[in-house]
Amino acid sequence: MQVQQQPAVTTATQQATGAYALLDSLKRHGVEHIFGYPGGAILPIYDELYKFEERGDLRHFLVRHEQGAVHAADGYARATGKVGVCFATSGPGATNLVTGIATAHMDSIPLVVITGQVPRHMIGTDGFQETDIWGITLPIVKHSFVVRQPEDISRIVAEAFYIASTGRPGPVLIDVPKDVGFQLCDYLPIAPGDVHLRGYRPTTKGNPRQITQALKLIREAKRPLLYVGGGRSPPMPMFRSRPWPNCSSSPLPRHSWVWGPLTSTIRWPWGCWGCMGRPMRIFR
Repeated sequence: MQVQQQPAVTTATQQATGAYALLDSLKRHGVEHIFGYPGGAILPIYDELYKFEERGDLRHFLVRHEQGAVHAADGYARATGKVGVCFATSGPGATNLVTGIATAHMDSIPLVVITGQVPRHMIGTDGFQETDIWGITLPIVKHSFVVRQPEDISRIVAEAFYIASTGRPGPVLIDVPKDVGFQLCDYLPIAPGDVHLRGYRPTTKGNPRQITQALKLIREAKRPLLYVGGGRSPPMPMFRSRPWPNCSSSPLPRHSWVWGPLTSTIRWPWGCWGCMGRPMRIFR
């Protein structure tokens, strides 16, 4: 993932609302663009967002449907390499995000999805527009948070961005009750990356022994066939340099994800295989 430029971080504690703490934490994590649609439970955050926009700290894109917000954040993350951020309110606003969250989860796209929620004392009472979006999205997020105290917001945002962008990227949900946005707290900013999560140590480097074995098998193959999938969408150096002589004219069936990086101008394509293309054949 692309490393986002981080503003200078102050360690001074200040009195601030939960909404200010959230937006200031987003800004400190390099967020410049937010996609969203307002509603009752998230209005405290939008009231504060108006001030951030006036100062030029953040830019909000108002969509016409919450699903558009999460898909826009997904596309933004794919195009820029940054973590995409979107806002929606509680209840139907939050549930309208589910398809986009699932898309990001399946395609390993880093998102931080922020939803409004009913006030804390109403959670679990079947209140107006109360939906357990934390529970609904459990199978399709990398991690999720429900903010219980405004003092926790800076830590939660730092952890959310770290989790979303490291290891195998994916979406992280932050559910913010309405009264948390209003409540004053001692806000202590946390520097991006200053996160220590017990038990979360994502693997970022390949196993040298396994890589060596794979290279050996490819070099020794008489009729190699490279099936390229969606593990990565930027152009891959291996297909620019063609390091293996025996692969110089190898057929290249591919997954629909790599239509962009591997264009039809390549002289050894076999088109798309699988459910999105032609059926696989058995070659003798």
